[in-house]
Amino acid sequence: MLAKPQMWLPGINRQHPHARGLDGCWPMQQGAGSTALDVSGHQHHAILTNMHPPTDWVGSSLGWALDCDANDDHLNAGDVGNYTSEDFSAVALVKTNNAGATQMIASTGVTSVSGWFWQLTGGVITFTTNQGAAAQVTISAAGYLTSNRWMHLAVTRRGATCRLFVDGVETAYAFAAAHTDPASGVDLRIGIHGDGTSNPWDGQLSSFAVYHRDLAPSLIARMAADPFAMLRLRRPPWCLPDWVNLQPSLTVRYIIRAQPVTSWLGSAAVGPGSHVIAKALGSG
Repeated sequence: MLAKPQMWLPGINRQHPHARGLDGCWPMQQGAGSTALDVSGHQHHAILTNMHPPTDWVGSSLGWALDCDANDDHLNAGDVGNYTSEDFSAVALVKTNNAGATQMIASTGVTSVSGWFWQLTGGVITFTTNQGAAAQVTISAAGYLTSNRWMHLAVTRRGATCRLFVDGVETAYAFAAAHTDPASGVDLRIGIHGDGTSNPWDGQLSSFAVYHRDLAPSLIARMAADPFAMLRLRRPPWCLPDWVNLQPSLTVRYIIRAQPVTSWLGSAAVGPGSHVIAKALGSG
């Protein structure tokens, strides 16, 4: 009998360079439950909002992920990331079904007068910091976004300078106001606008983190190369390719004990910790 899917709860190596300055870190690798656990130690566990955990936790080539329906699925992480004059950064590991659509990576603002917005729109990335009656928008160069593949995205602000990165490569550099007006009573929302309804994410989310420091470009490049490096388990359990999840007719014919696996095979799941390789064959 196949092992039931199990939660994988990574911990943080707090001495790792990627962990310094974390305010919140949501690896989204647990594979079950109604919250995405914050492993930074600050207890900002993100609530799965308008989501159905049994179907929205999905297997991927990166391990577990959350699948957002472009309607209203998102995560509410509470009062975190509401930065004002301090330096800060945000990092995300995402896959979109439509790189040209307008969709929010994360936001702490509700209006154009407070908070910040980080989104895809028209094939580029924009990052907006809001200062009362004004707003500063940093826009990435075109040509970096691709639909249906995992992308490592990052944004940093140091003083009056914002930078955007895709897969460790800097795509934008702009001067912004050196402060962001606080968004009073507004939570950090991942995968949707701060109002909880606009610009929902269309695709999958694998991890998200916010930092109260600006991450150096060289560090972001290393994060893109190994996004799970600061976790005690350096990367998620070995998993089958994404195409396996698209083949509902696949069945498991036999199992060989070899190494951890996490993947859905039609209605059957092989969970981390089962230490197997499953051979998937056609149902005939």
